[in-house]
Amino acid sequence: MLYNPADLKNKDVLIENALNSPMIDLKKLRQYTWCGVPHHHRNKIYRLLFEVNSLQNSTYHKEIIENNNVYFQKILNVNEISGSSSCYVSHMQFKVDIDRKIAKQIEIDVDRIPSQHLVYNNISLQFIYANILKVVAKRRPAIGYVQGMADLLIPLIEIYKNEFFVESTVYATFSKLLDTFQDYFVDGQQGITKAIKKFKKILRMVDPILYTHIINIGLELHMFAFRWFNCLFVREFKIEYYLLFLDSMLATSNYELFVIYFAVSLIVNLRKEILSRDFNDVLLFLQSLNELDWEYTELKILFASVYVNVNVFEEKFYYEF
Repeated sequence: MLYNPADLKNKDVLIENALNSPMIDLKKLRQYTWCGVPHHHRNKIYRLLFEVNSLQNSTYHKEIIENNNVYFQKILNVNEISGSSSCYVSHMQFKVDIDRKIAKQIEIDVDRIPSQHLVYNNISLQFIYANILKVVAKRRPAIGYVQGMADLLIPLIEIYKNEFFVESTVYATFSKLLDTFQDYFVDGQQGITKAIKKFKKILRMVDPILYTHIINIGLELHMFAFRWFNCLFVREFKIEYYLLFLDSMLATSNYELFVIYFAVSLIVNLRKEILSRDFNDVLLFLQSLNELDWEYTELKILFASVYVNVNVFEEKFYYEF
């Protein structure tokens, strides 16, 4: 049986109670988020785990409005949109002063996003992608724009697209993501080089037979793993599966560590297919993972493997690593 959102129904009451507490218990929320949460809870959970909002429930809605005003007034420098300046909401692409080449690349990459992620209720969302990426390029000159960043907005927009303050919230959560993975995107992308190096080291210890086969057929790990880390696996899974990955990553306090060990868990899970193929077939297979369908039990095994390996090699449990 393929993954069904109903698989997470048993968590619904627990999460509901946790999110309605006057002061939200972060450790408990992380534990509930591990292995996935019902989709209708993701908007609040992501704000909390990304630390966009505080854990004080009484200020939750006020903080959303304040963050929205900061985004439009101080970041976009917009004085008035859609009438009242006390309730900013974006309906169009704004002019952001950035390098023309960067702006052009952003436009090209946004156009490449699958159409089902660019439209909601017959309204184009392209302007949201473009606004956020251009603002990031302007405010984070060390990063500018790197191909693949547009894809990282897909799951966040998927979560918040039905909200009134979608653009400011997606920008805030995306900024928090970049705070962690900035080394993956700055000049030279040394963070990815280090991640692949550690991925190689752990894989060699966890599954030496698989590692040896990959090397013997002439496949270098960076040939597929660079995209894994550059896009944080968003291109490797259909959106319903990828959101479970994000849920579990946010359940930890060390996203980089989770991503590296998830890479190990994923490739070990696919060992049967890899061991029976040669260079061309393995590379083609690993470049088309997003065509696969997963059962929820299979995904839970991936996350459980991350938990076990982190505990073995890092001596840290998931809600601490």
